[in-house]
Amino acid sequence: MLRNRPVVIATGVGVLVVLVALIARFGVPSFSLQIENKTRTQAPNSAETASQQANASATSDRDNDGLLDWEESLWRTDADNPDTDGDGTPDGEEVVTQRDPTKPGPNDGFDQEPLAVTFATSTVSDRRPPTLTAEVAQRMLRRYFELKARGSDPRIAFRAQNEIWSLIPPDKENPFQDLPYWKEGDVQTRENPTIAQIRDYGNALAQALMQPTPTSTPPQIFYRTARTQNYAHIKELAGHVAAIDAALSAMKGIEVPKPLVVHHLAIANLFVDQRAFLHSVLSIEEDPLTAAIAIRGYLENAPLLVRAFAFTADALETFGVFYGPNEPGKFFSEARRAYAKIQQQDNQ
Repeated sequence: MLRNRPVVIATGVGVLVVLVALIARFGVPSFSLQIENKTRTQAPNSAETASQQANASATSDRDNDGLLDWEESLWRTDADNPDTDGDGTPDGEEVVTQRDPTKPGPNDGFDQEPLAVTFATSTVSDRRPPTLTAEVAQRMLRRYFELKARGSDPRIAFRAQNEIWSLIPPDKENPFQDLPYWKEGDVQTRENPTIAQIRDYGNALAQALMQPTPTSTPPQIFYRTARTQNYAHIKELAGHVAAIDAALSAMKGIEVPKPLVVHHLAIANLFVDQRAFLHSVLSIEEDPLTAAIAIRGYLENAPLLVRAFAFTADALETFGVFYGPNEPGKFFSEARRAYAKIQQQDNQ
């Protein structure tokens, strides 16, 4: 009986469908956050292309057996073999007629009652709470298998995947609460700074922000992962996490002019967010749903970070501080130009 067979959704095509669909919805920013990177390598800025890829992944059925490829990962059937158990009945037909596609017939039926879906030990650990993916996957799979048990068409059952966000428990809709945000007491401040000290601050802050990073930006890495369906690319994000850690560490050591504390904290706390997002994406194989939420958060947060840089440029200039082409502080005026482009794109 299928009742006791472990089912894992923590890896496989289905999760990547979610990842691609998110990129299709929110797009891949055409600007580069590494403004100091003169090569300005950019990810393809095409929501249409990503949407087409998402649709192709969501509807692919390589062996034409009636089970979509992502469904094959749920049933643990062979996506390239239309009759995994070799009993003469295509996998899709077996599922619709309430038979186990991995067990040769004729005695391969499963109960019509809602199935008790269990998870492999790699998905749920006895020593720690289940991941958000494990919780939502259990809800999703119960719903999915109930549709199958009623004889629903495999393609119609895909709606269970589309409704995945509605399956998130209300108390876990934001898994990124209680982050270690900075407060004014966490930074050194200078009362009544001189113009020269404000200028020095801008240069020091820009220098702190310009940490070495991998060649590919996070949006490029997200896009490449979705396009190739290869999690190995995600490891490149570790370099971006390290760069954020270095930037935050350097920012802690800067004496901040009192009038600019609000801007300093805004930048620091946006970096705290981005670090948490990227760190979660690094664990995409263990908890892909939280990673998908993190990808969405990162893409939504990125323009806010550029805006914070632009506002810092405005604040510095109110004190008559402008930077030459060879000064680190020119970073902020470049960020302001990048933010103006973002606003133009939003208004189109």
